[in-house]
Amino acid sequence: MIKKLKSLEGAKSNAKGKSFEKKYKHKTLYIIHCNRTGNFYVDTDSLIRVWEQLLGY
Repeated sequence: MIKKLKSLEGAKSNAKGKSFEKKYKHKTLYIIHCNRTGNFYVDTDSLIRVWEQLLGY
């Protein structure tokens, strides 16, 4: 699940809403900021965060 958002507040509210859903109850939600595009992403996969750290994003 990747959700692309323009603001941090929108990403926080989206992550909070998803955390109450039964489907994501026992999963960690990550808010990721892309410096290149300025977008925020809400995702359950930490692999994308490791990939961004390795590439320096």
